[in-house]
Amino acid sequence: MAIFDLNTKGFRQVFAGRPVSRMVEELVANALDENASRVDVNFEHLGRHDYLLRVTDDSPVGFEDLRDAYTVFAPSKKKDDPTKRGRFCFGEKWVIARCQEVFITSTSGTLVFDVLNDRRRRSSKSTERGTIIECRLRATEADYAQACQRLKHILVPESVTLTFNGHAIPSRTPVRTVETTLPTEYADESGDLRRTERKTRIDIYAVKAGEVASIFELGIPVVATGDVFHYDVRQRVPLPINRNNVHPSYLKRLRGAALDVTADLLTPADAANKGVTDGIVAAKPETRVTLMRARFGEKRYVIDFNREAGGELFAEGHTPVPPNAFDLETWKALKEVGAIPSANQLRPKHYVTTTPLPEERITAGMRRFRQFAELLCRLTLNKSIASWTWSNSPSVTNAASCGPNGADAIDLAINVGVLGPEWFNHPSATNAQHVDLLIHELGHHNGALDCTREHANEMTKVAARLAILMLTRPELFADYR
Repeated sequence: MAIFDLNTKGFRQVFAGRPVSRMVEELVANALDENASRVDVNFEHLGRHDYLLRVTDDSPVGFEDLRDAYTVFAPSKKKDDPTKRGRFCFGEKWVIARCQEVFITSTSGTLVFDVLNDRRRRSSKSTERGTIIECRLRATEADYAQACQRLKHILVPESVTLTFNGHAIPSRTPVRTVETTLPTEYADESGDLRRTERKTRIDIYAVKAGEVASIFELGIPVVATGDVFHYDVRQRVPLPINRNNVHPSYLKRLRGAALDVTADLLTPADAANKGVTDGIVAAKPETRVTLMRARFGEKRYVIDFNREAGGELFAEGHTPVPPNAFDLETWKALKEVGAIPSANQLRPKHYVTTTPLPEERITAGMRRFRQFAELLCRLTLNKSIASWTWSNSPSVTNAASCGPNGADAIDLAINVGVLGPEWFNHPSATNAQHVDLLIHELGHHNGALDCTREHANEMTKVAARLAILMLTRPELFADYR
C-alpha cells in the first residue's frame, strides 16, 4: 500500500483559483505533446451553469496507460524531453478535479471519473487511435467567454489542425525568430527533474487586439508579461507547479534575446515599455544603442551637473534623459556602449585660466562699449558693474560671462580673444550684436544659467525695459549712436 492518500476535495480546493481557460489549454497541450496532427475542441453550454468540454485528438498512440490519468506525480514519460510540456504527470489531474464528471476514451480503454462522488470506473470501450476527453463542469458565463477567447490565442503549429466549435484556428507567422540559450528542465538517469541550459528557438509574434503579451511554452500561453510582443519558447519553460510565473533572471534573458532581433521594429512608446527596459542588460551592445535611439531620438543626453550644457542642448532640440530613468544595472549597461552621452560629454565645461588683456591693447571703441554696458546695467537693472574684466582667452568658447556681485552689483567679463578688437568699432546703441550680447549677459545678473526658463525671463525683462527707454528717452543713448 502506498504511504500517501489523495483527498479529492482538498485537491480540488487547491486549484479552485485556476481559470477554466487553463483547463482547455492543458488538454490541448497534452494532445500536442502526443504528436497529434489534429485536435478538435468543442465547448458547449448545456444550460444554467453547466457546460460540456470535449477535446478529441488523432494521436497515433493515445493514452498508453490509463493509470496515468489518475496517478499524481508518477514519473512522466515526457520529462526527459525538454521539447515536451509535461513534467509532473499532473496536468489532467487538476482538470478532472475541477469537473463534475470526466470521460477519457483512448486506445487502451475508457475511464469514467464521477468526481462529485469521488469514484472512478473503467470499461473496455476504446478508440482505434487518439483520445477523446469529455468534461462536464460548472462555470460562469465569464469563465466560458474567457476560455473561448484564450483558446483562439494558442499559437498553432503549421503541422497541426486545431479547431474550436467547428472552426479552424489559423496558424500565425512570427515577426522574428531568434536562437538563444535558456534554462530548461529535463529528467536525469534517475528520473529526477534537473535544470540545465539548452539552446532553443524563440518565435516572436505580434500581439493582436484583445490579447495580452505573454510567454508561450511551445505555443501554449503560460505567463502574461505585458511586453510589446509574444515570446514562444520552443522548449520547456522552468515554471513552478502552479505554472503562473518565471524567475526574473529568466525573463530578463528572454527579453534580451528578443530585443536583439526586434529593436528596429519598436516605436518610441514601445521602447519605453517596462519589458523592453528590463531586457536592456541582457541585450547586445548594438541593440542597447538602437533602443535608446528609438526611445529618445538621435539627439539625446543625460542630465548632469553641467546645467548650462544641458540648457544649450535642450534649446537645440536634444532630448534630456533624467538620471532616474533607469536603475543602476541598466545605466551601467548603457554607459558601457555610450548609448546616452551626458550633457558634459557633449558640451564639456572647460575650466581655463583667464588671460587678462594688457591695458595698452584696450581701444577707444572698447572703452565706449564698456560705458554703454554700464549705462544699460544701471537703467534696466538698477545695478552697477562692480568688476569689469577684459580677457584675451581665444581657447575659451564663450564671448562674455556675467554673474551677481551682491544684491546691487554684477561682475562682467568680456573676452576680446573671441570677439576681436574690431568688433567694438561700432556705435553700440545702433549695433544689434552689441545689444544682443549685453541683453544675454545682463540676463545672468541674478545667477540664472544659460537656456533656463529663469534666464529667458530675465532677458525679456531687460529687453522690454531697454526698448521702452529707447522709445521714450532716446537722448540717454545719443552718445552711443
